[in-house]
Amino acid sequence: MIPRKKLSLVRADTGSYVKGKWVEAGHKSINFFSTVQPATGRDLEILPEARRSSDSYVLITDFELRTVTVDRKTNPDIVRLFDEQYEVAHVKRWTNNVRPNYWALVTKVPQ
Repeated sequence: MIPRKKLSLVRADTGSYVKGKWVEAGHKSINFFSTVQPATGRDLEILPEARRSSDSYVLITDFELRTVTVDRKTNPDIVRLFDEQYEVAHVKRWTNNVRPNYWALVTKVPQ
């Protein structure tokens, strides 16, 4: 079994449009546990071509991570990993027939 590691993320609260301009509602820091694995070539095919060369990892956790969504008006979670910031690029629900988990692909945020 792959050990789980304590990680932290920054989550933007749902924003809104004010006079036609997007306004962030604020941010909160959240701790969670996850396994961290290198992304495979197949994992990277999910990303747009321009982002496939970014440092990327797969996180498997029972904590639901968020990616960018238009309908919920949210920005992606930013995960702190190896003293760098990684953006949640893709999330899918994954089950091991015991409890639900989330498989997330994270990519390094360009500096």
